[in-house]
Amino acid sequence: MPKKPSLQPLNYKSNYPFNTYLLITLPILLTIASIAYDLNVLALFVYLPIFIIIFYVFFSRYSAKIEITNSLEMNIYYFFPWNKNRTIDLKNFKNMDYARGFYDPFDDRRLGYLGLFRRCYDLIILSNNKGGSQVEFKVNLRMSAFKQIISSLQKVAKINLVKLKSANDIIWR
Repeated sequence: MPKKPSLQPLNYKSNYPFNTYLLITLPILLTIASIAYDLNVLALFVYLPIFIIIFYVFFSRYSAKIEITNSLEMNIYYFFPWNKNRTIDLKNFKNMDYARGFYDPFDDRRLGYLGLFRRCYDLIILSNNKGGSQVEFKVNLRMSAFKQIISSLQKVAKINLVKLKSANDIIWR
């Protein structure tokens, strides 16, 4: 097999979340609309950066896509360059846990307190054993992609879904 992970056959591949594309296109469309309708450009220069920062922090900070290869490697490609891409060898892990953020308010494994103060990313936790070292990844994926990744990790990589941390440990991170 080739050494480049992108050339290996894939078991699962997700795409970037929709809100990442909104973060790019919405400012462009707002700028064009304000110029076309002769709106106050000064107000646009003040409010648009504020809107972009808030939208980024709450919805797009950990935007990523994930690939799981046949050689049991999970590649996490973040959209923004300041988040470093990761390659994880899934053969080294036996257990996993996860915590859901803003997008799934009814999941019992949640980041945040009930419906308030929810985090807008999901957390994947991989471990060698229940008490051993843990690796955590913050990702923001499409709504349906996260459940598909968890099921792919269970079926393809044979990683057990267990409670590695109590809910109180991950709620306010």
